[in-house]
Parts: sequence; structure tokens; C-alpha cells
Amino acid sequence: MVVKIIELIGSSPNGWMEAAQNAVDEAAKTVRNIKSIHVKRCTAKVEKNKIV
Repeated sequence: MVVKIIELIGSSPNGWMEAAQNAVDEAAKTVRNIKSIHVKRCTAKVEKNKIV
């Protein structure tokens, strides 16, 4: 078995799941048979002490 590990960055104003899906969609253009993802880090924009 051969495993290929790549690092992706996805973003979305609608949440982490959509951001992850956007990253997978982009990767799927050149990578075949994506079987799983690992979400390493989530970040959020903060304005006036509120997550926006």
C-alpha cells in the first residue's frame, strides 16, 4: 500500500466543514481516491471580542 500525505488549506465563511470540503474538492482535481482527511487546526476571525 502507498499512502500520500499532502497539506491543504481550505476556507469558508460558513464553517469548518465547508472549508474542509472546499479543500478536498480542490485536491480532487489532481489527486485520486482520497479516503480521509485530518483537520489539524481551525482558526476564526475576531472583531471586538466576537468571533465573526
